[in-house]
Amino acid sequence: MLLQRVSQWPFNAFALDRATGGRPLPTLCFHLFHEYGLMNHFRLDPVRVWKFFSLVEEGYHSTNPYHNAVHAADVTQAMHCFLQEEKMRSNLEPIEIASSLIAAMTHDLDHPGVNQPFLVATSNHLASLYKVRLEPSGSRSSLKRDFLRRGCFVYRTGGDIVFRRCRMLRCWRTTTGGLRWVA
Repeated sequence: MLLQRVSQWPFNAFALDRATGGRPLPTLCFHLFHEYGLMNHFRLDPVRVWKFFSLVEEGYHSTNPYHNAVHAADVTQAMHCFLQEEKMRSNLEPIEIASSLIAAMTHDLDHPGVNQPFLVATSNHLASLYKVRLEPSGSRSSLKRDFLRRGCFVYRTGGDIVFRRCRMLRCWRTTTGGLRWVA
């Protein structure tokens, strides 16, 4: 099966797209979360996880010839390969692995297919909608932050829900025990 080769660099994301009927991103991410034991470690609800991954995939424009869900799956698979390197694998905690995979899968979320200077120069509504800032580090998409706020993975530590070492997200508090989906 195709997903058995997911840890090899010469992985074909286009073949995954064809094999999954156009659902490469949630299929790959769901598989990787199982492979890393993140589903069990964080006691994640499989239906909600699939919905989150599908929601992210829908945030990619299928009409965009490059920055689309197939590209996101390709980058996520490459992140997985990096995470397999011994120095990475032996020093990362589950939350850091989950954060890395989520960052890879959302890295070009809602990419319009043109660069930031073009959006600003043409007074495109996206420049103001997503508060585009011309920074060398790239996009600061408010849509990406919204997706992560609505469907982030969280875990419990002494009553505080946190994403340690993940600067994208704020700390969340809950009185419910264990892992939950924050909607």
